Amino acid sequence: MSGEIPAGWQSGRVTSIRDVTPTIREFGIVLDRAAACPPGSHVKVQVDVGGRIDQRSYSVVGQEGSTLRIAVKRQPESRGGSAYMWRLQPGDSLAVAPPRCDFPLMHGAPHYLLVAGGVGITPMVAMAAQLAVRGAGLRMVYAARSADEFAYGEELAGFLGDRLSLFASDRGEQIDIADEIRRLPADGELYMCGPLGLMEAVRSAWEEAGRPRAGLRYETFGSSGSHAAQAFTVKVPRLGAEVLVRENESMLDALEAAGVEVVFECRRGECGLCAVDIVEAKGEMDHRDVFLKIVTTNICGSDQHMVRGRTTAPAGLVLGHEITGEVIEKGADVEMLDVGDLVSVPFNVACGRCRTCRHGDTGVCLTVNDGRAGGAYGYVDMGGWIGGQARYVMVPYADFNLLKFPDRDRAMAKIRDLTMLTDILPTGFHGALNAGVGVGSTVYVAGAGPVGLAAAASARLLGAAVVMIGDFNPDRLAHARKVGFEPIDLSSHDRLGDLVEQVIGVPEVDSAIDAVGFEAVGHGGKEQPAIVLNQMMEVTRAAGSIGIPGLYVTEDPGAHEAQAKTGNLSLRLGLGWAKSHSFHTGQTPVLKYNRQLMMALLHDRLPIADIVNAQVISLEDAPKGYETFDKGAAAKFVIDPHGMVAS
Repeated sequence: MSGEIPAGWQSGRVTSIRDVTPTIREFGIVLDRAAACPPGSHVKVQVDVGGRIDQRSYSVVGQEGSTLRIAVKRQPESRGGSAYMWRLQPGDSLAVAPPRCDFPLMHGAPHYLLVAGGVGITPMVAMAAQLAVRGAGLRMVYAARSADEFAYGEELAGFLGDRLSLFASDRGEQIDIADEIRRLPADGELYMCGPLGLMEAVRSAWEEAGRPRAGLRYETFGSSGSHAAQAFTVKVPRLGAEVLVRENESMLDALEAAGVEVVFECRRGECGLCAVDIVEAKGEMDHRDVFLKIVTTNICGSDQHMVRGRTTAPAGLVLGHEITGEVIEKGADVEMLDVGDLVSVPFNVACGRCRTCRHGDTGVCLTVNDGRAGGAYGYVDMGGWIGGQARYVMVPYADFNLLKFPDRDRAMAKIRDLTMLTDILPTGFHGALNAGVGVGSTVYVAGAGPVGLAAAASARLLGAAVVMIGDFNPDRLAHARKVGFEPIDLSSHDRLGDLVEQVIGVPEVDSAIDAVGFEAVGHGGKEQPAIVLNQMMEVTRAAGSIGIPGLYVTEDPGAHEAQAKTGNLSLRLGLGWAKSHSFHTGQTPVLKYNRQLMMALLHDRLPIADIVNAQVISLEDAPKGYETFDKGAAAKFVIDPHGMVAS
């Protein structure tokens, strides 16, 4: 094995090797721990490139238990990745990252067309197999340079039969992309993986056919191969630099060697992060995005649900939806922002144009997620947007989504407070507002974590007379008392109303806020996902309101109750109906509140960083932060990827 195993990775051992074509070799790798690999997944492996430890990404062809099959094409111009892999022997070990799926197969379409070129067949094999098992309408077309380069051709023919067509270039055969798209029913989807030339042909034909963009999904690699490698010069106008890129040297390598800082992830197999000016292009381009250098990115309690395996989030998902950053690149159609601006990123991804966005309900945007309403960065089932617990991130629809801080220096001085605008402060405020909190209200907040504290702080800002926070964690309760709230020790009694009465003289409150969510536990320590909601109905007065910013999911694979695995709870709704309660759930539309809350922070109305006990850590210390937070630390961990936040 080359080098130490990176944090979060595991050891794998090569169990089998076979050549599926003269230039593509398949490796069977058994992992120490089984990991789910849905069709379209890839894994990163650690390789030795000329004595330097690096990473490469390869598509998963198939999975049998804890054994993955990956395929590696031997590139003649390889700078070491494929050459290293081809030197491996059965019994050799290597470090393997958790599988990641950036090219997911979306189920539900009645018809599918799969298009593969060369080694691009590798992620498509599992897709074809799964669709065949499901009995979906399916056709696959597969192009290669020659007949002996049809990797997995026999395997595919075995279960696809005449639904598979092969095209060999050396026989003069070529896929008629336009005809294939014409034959695909109007409600069908096209999945494509292959070289750039094939990808451009598919995209062009798809657009010319007037097909919806949402129905075309693709993954690509490499260059078109149309031209021999040759040296060229790249100019970086912003730096006044000219860099020679030698034959068989990548532009990235040349720029790095010249000391030019470049945003990239391609060495890890994640194409698309580089931002360069477009000299010439065909087709419709989207210029409304910006790239941010991340200043702060926070660990959220909802991230912990995924880390603990309590959602269907795939391994390898880049987490992080609480992002504050500096604009370093912007699209030509971004009008309201400039390079150098410091901005807050709402955790909702929203287009600003659909019916719900135009109504202000940006938490359920209708266009940014093919699976359901609503999108978010780095979160399961929320559209596949890359998360921000990283050094850089891309933000779409920048003019609509981003909140610019009016004064950079003043903002940096208050960055520990302002970083809470991305999620927990608006979420807490949303919960308090929808619980009907106003001047003189009595309020109970379930959960003394960061969101609960933010909700309590918001209730105080809105004029509440008394704010109680319930929890089992003594450290969090002590901190809640320290910052001015009335702690309710849930371990002391199993009747919440009696505990409330000890504080305010009556067993009911005007407003209740659930900042716990679906991983709630009862007095005996047993998980009871509906316990908080049922307690809220017990202690909220007749005609009172209940705000529910706590997360509830549609699928919980780790649930202790069978019905909770599909989001069904044992809810005593009849009590809430009888008391005429108002309930408000769902994602917070951050844009409704973040500007007003920013002004409150800048003018010292709300010391939210102290209230949630913000603790700044490095990106490298993020795993330790997750571990500490999961143990119940009375803290909110703020990741500082570039060391820009003053201690």
